[in-house]
Amino acid sequence: MDDLNRNGWTECVGIRNKITKVDKKSAKGWSPKQVVQNIGGASGTPVALTIERKGVSKSIEKLIIRETFLDNKTTAATSYGLRSLIHRYKGNKEKSFMDAKKANFLDSSTGWAYLALGTISVDNGKYAEAIKYFSGVKDSTTAHILEATAYAKQGDADKAIAIYSAIPEEKLSSKNVPLWSDRSVLLEALKPFVISKVQKAVTFQEQGRYKEALKELGDALKVSDVKESKQILSAVSAIIKRDPELSNLPEEARKYALRGDMLTEEGKFEEAVTQYRKAVEVAYYVAKLHFNMAMLYGKLKKYPQAIRHLETCLLLAPEAPNARAAKDQIYKWEFMMEKRK
Repeated sequence: MDDLNRNGWTECVGIRNKITKVDKKSAKGWSPKQVVQNIGGASGTPVALTIERKGVSKSIEKLIIRETFLDNKTTAATSYGLRSLIHRYKGNKEKSFMDAKKANFLDSSTGWAYLALGTISVDNGKYAEAIKYFSGVKDSTTAHILEATAYAKQGDADKAIAIYSAIPEEKLSSKNVPLWSDRSVLLEALKPFVISKVQKAVTFQEQGRYKEALKELGDALKVSDVKESKQILSAVSAIIKRDPELSNLPEEARKYALRGDMLTEEGKFEEAVTQYRKAVEVAYYVAKLHFNMAMLYGKLKKYPQAIRHLETCLLLAPEAPNARAAKDQIYKWEFMMEKRK
């Protein structure tokens, strides 16, 4: 519907209207919310509006069917919420804010309204407010990244990392430019955490405490950008080279890997990935786990994820006997991705 402002005026393509009566009942002094509430009613029933148009002396009488208005307010709220995000990514924060407000006014319970308002709150440094809004959004990668950013900006790195780490890697794609941009802001906010972890790892490594060093590097790896990840994985490879026994699978990781192997034999590749992901969480530094993950993603034709894990495998074990074959496989997957375009 036309945008209702505080004075009861509506705007549509530059024309200004004012609703003065709803079903012959005076709307004088009503707030926009009261106007909307009085226009609302059962789907398919009519409502008569008396409208004053600026520049026109005679009032306009208009009959509308309620089905065309408030029954669709959730849809309208969704549209405004989505448009708010589009304005934001285009750099027009004022329009983004206005559309977020419209979405909230039309239907404050819709996830898009919460997402739009939460995004505005993050941009304005109102992090506690943003977190409240994001709590009302479900199954949105953008919301999770922005919520993690709000916690990171508040200094709660652990909470931020927990939220970010729970996002399936398939949901993160550099092709989604707005999402990738928000991710970059999050990782930038967590750089002090990464630096601190790497410094602790260096100290542990100098003391010969390699297990502790691997743990610190693993924490840093969770929220590192591409360049940092390569440096961290190279450092991990150097530690493994000094103490080869560290490349042995811990019992918990072995349990998940064996489950993944059994599911792979049954052709249940998605379920196998879930088990292997758990194994990687326990022992990210074991090259073989990443190799097997890569092969599973390859079977699922999820080539970006397959390539990432195989590249991780090569960084962890650059001198592995199958390194040449692994590089060739990456070329093949890259070709398959090109064919999809």
